[in-house]
Amino acid sequence: MAEKGWPRVGVVGAGAVGCYFGGMLARAGAPVTLIGRAQHVEAINRDGLFIDSIHFKEHVSVSASTELDAVRDAQLVHRAQRSRSFRDGDHWHALLAGARQSTGRDRSCSHDRYGNPAER
Repeated sequence: MAEKGWPRVGVVGAGAVGCYFGGMLARAGAPVTLIGRAQHVEAINRDGLFIDSIHFKEHVSVSASTELDAVRDAQLVHRAQRSRSFRDGDHWHALLAGARQSTGRDRSCSHDRYGNPAER
């Protein structure tokens, strides 16, 4: 259940950008699930997500998983991965198609393609 009217949010890519984006949404009250590599997910699930900004330092409660299926019921999905990480496009599109079938509507999605110039 979404908290305080927030949609369930999934962030695919639990690196610096994805964790900041998801952490700030969670801090505001959104239920957030981060998808990332095993080492990051284990640390987040064990210790929580720590945001160290110039304005505050705080542990933020988020869910984390290595599996895309963990965000299957998310109403908003943000993909924060480097350009070269987009090789799994078929799985990504299958996730969105599954959501469309289960909810009867499209889900809001955003893509954040960042990386260094050598990857372009």
